[in-house]
Amino acid sequence: MAYFLNNSPMTGIALKAQGLYASRGSRQIYRRKTFQLAAGEGLVVSGPNGCGKSTLLRQLCGLLPLERGAVHWCGEKMRRDFSSLQSQLVYLGHALGLQSHLTVMENLVQCYGLGEHVRLAQALDALQLTSLVQRPLAQLSAGQARKTALIRFLLSDAPLWIVDEPLTYLDKSSRSFIQNVFQDHLAKGGILVMASHDEHAGLNRCQRLRMKHVS
Repeated sequence: MAYFLNNSPMTGIALKAQGLYASRGSRQIYRRKTFQLAAGEGLVVSGPNGCGKSTLLRQLCGLLPLERGAVHWCGEKMRRDFSSLQSQLVYLGHALGLQSHLTVMENLVQCYGLGEHVRLAQALDALQLTSLVQRPLAQLSAGQARKTALIRFLLSDAPLWIVDEPLTYLDKSSRSFIQNVFQDHLAKGGILVMASHDEHAGLNRCQRLRMKHVS
């Protein structure tokens, strides 16, 4: 089944992380994290709470400084200035980035406008939010708000998708829909990096990076 990703293939993109370190105060969180992804490849970052999954994702986005090592995007080394990478990625962390006083629809069209109505309608239906589009976000459950943020993420045509725990607390049909959109993104040549407690996460075409606590 074809999902709502842009039909244009993405080619020539690549993400590489080399020797990344992170610490919190005097405690080291992880060290020497290295991987390389070409167009059409994903990475599932798994491990227990507190092992640095979210920190690694934020370093890849340039939202946290690199203590050691480097990130390369399409052959360009990112050390302090991540602007060329940030212009081509979409990121969703634990903070949803939504405005609670706006309705579901207002939060979504703020980002993508009315021209996305077909893809938007499909996603709203798949995640059981169609009947809630005129409700303020403040009246939704935490799970419904998370789904709203996921729709905004999934509508992006950015080649690089980075997302933290997208499948947590979702029902089976919602998980299946999101997994299929992820697979479609990879099939079109995009790159996906996601944190998950499940190292398989129901995805093919993905490398696995298992994090653990540093002793």
